[in-house]
Amino acid sequence: MRVPLRLFCLAVFSLFFFIPMLYADSGGPDAFGYYWYDSNLPAPQEPYSWIEIAPPEGGAGTELTDLTGMDDASESAPIGFSFDFYGNTYTEAVVSSNGFITFDSAVGSAFSNNCIPDADNPNDAVFTFWDDLDLDDNPSSAVYYETQGSAPGREFIVEWDQVPHIGDSGSCFTFQVILYEGSNEIKVQFNTMSRGDQSYADGSSATLGIENDDGTNGLQYSCNPGSPGPVYDGLAVRYSLTSPIPTPSPAVSATPSPSPSTTPTPSATTTPSVTPTPPPPSPTPTNGGTPTYPPTPSVTPTPTAYPTPEYLVIDLGDYSGNGTSDIAVFRPDSGLWAVSGLGRTYFGEAGDIPVPADYSGTGRADVAIFRPDAGLWAVKDATRFYFGGAGDIAVPGDYDGSGSATAAVFGEASGLWSIRGVTRIYFGRADDLPVPGDYDGDGAKDIAVFRSSTGLWAVRGLTRVYFGAVSDIPVPGVYRWYGFGKTSSPFRSEIAIFRPATGLWAVRGATRAYFGRPGDSPVIGDFAGSALDRTAIFRPASGLWAIRGLTRVYFGTRGDIPVAR
Repeated sequence: MRVPLRLFCLAVFSLFFFIPMLYADSGGPDAFGYYWYDSNLPAPQEPYSWIEIAPPEGGAGTELTDLTGMDDASESAPIGFSFDFYGNTYTEAVVSSNGFITFDSAVGSAFSNNCIPDADNPNDAVFTFWDDLDLDDNPSSAVYYETQGSAPGREFIVEWDQVPHIGDSGSCFTFQVILYEGSNEIKVQFNTMSRGDQSYADGSSATLGIENDDGTNGLQYSCNPGSPGPVYDGLAVRYSLTSPIPTPSPAVSATPSPSPSTTPTPSATTTPSVTPTPPPPSPTPTNGGTPTYPPTPSVTPTPTAYPTPEYLVIDLGDYSGNGTSDIAVFRPDSGLWAVSGLGRTYFGEAGDIPVPADYSGTGRADVAIFRPDAGLWAVKDATRFYFGGAGDIAVPGDYDGSGSATAAVFGEASGLWSIRGVTRIYFGRADDLPVPGDYDGDGAKDIAVFRSSTGLWAVRGLTRVYFGAVSDIPVPGVYRWYGFGKTSSPFRSEIAIFRPATGLWAVRGATRAYFGRPGDSPVIGDFAGSALDRTAIFRPASGLWAIRGLTRVYFGTRGDIPVAR
């Protein structure tokens, strides 16, 4: 008797409500005219709609028993209707245990996947998830088929249920392919793909695509990309001879928006405040809106080298307190802060680092700077104090779950975390980047580092995992809601990277997509007020902000630092 282990395989990865926040391009056409498009494409988006045919999970499919308990096996199955594929018509498919179907009855069990097109066998195939899979490694593994519906709109479905990779018996991959009568289109869907060794999970070592009968023509979705793979739980991909509708570009002006102005010349008479209520008197005298600080050393210091803006830790970017991140920039050479829709103010000077955060617990980001050479922290209209110094990276945040942020620094050379009023602890080493976030969803930030030389993520007390590569920029954020079927921790930070050379965004265990180009600065924030982060880019060369699925607008200029979150 087969024990239904699906619930075990889904316990961590599929009992939450998944909201993909990224998208990928469509592909094609190949020489025959096939295109692909998937769940990530804004329009037309291919919806994920799982059709369960596995009897242990309540379906009515027929088991392909020649594959059960076997490695590198295949078995024929009747389609139930005539299906046209690359100009040929078929009524039968050969199903392989290694994650593909072919219409060539002579081959069907190849385990070593190749990139396509490739003249070597197998050809004439739909490579749903071609990899070295092994049904002998899991007693609950099986492959089923079923034809549903009535002519002329029937569907032929093949489901690989809880099939592990030969190198990882705990991977439990569940996926399916659907052939459509009449339209002759193909859809593949992925139900559980992230479990197990990341060398095999998420399509890291698999081939996905379609290929004609002699291997001279094909359309590849992915081939052996390495971790992170492009496949995630809830992904759907369609192969069609119909071109996807181009994604519409938001209508924007070709020139920067004239309001609000982000010109670097300060206005001495009318400097609008970025706070919605009149601020209390400044605790120190001001000079044209710029705070006056204690005398600096008699020798003018050389500004300390600081990580590029992509590595800044921005704790909050909601300057109005309305629950939505704002488009905002900081101009380091003049101390200008400009927030779209709110106004401009001057606070800080050359060499200062912007550290906006909710220091007051009001739900609103406070304008604040960290002066690394002196270790000065200054929060506009509130306070200033000394904490940290040269060589430290500012990492403000709510580390104790109090509802307000506190000053904190990470010692670049020593790996020392100093959180004001909370703790001092060593975690990390000289080449690490600090990536604090609420990784367990308890409402407090966790100490964490990213080691770009190896792709190591280490979250203190929680996990160590490899994800990313040299030159990747860490962009942890709240990309998914974990509240469905759970009573706590519905929102938590997830491990994610941005690869500036290619514009790749990848969220571990979720998705990967391309958005942006070399030279863009990655920005994430709750720009839609949904409590989930969206991906965005700021293009310093032109001041362009592009927020995925929302808007494109010009705000800022060369040299500005985005201070949204």
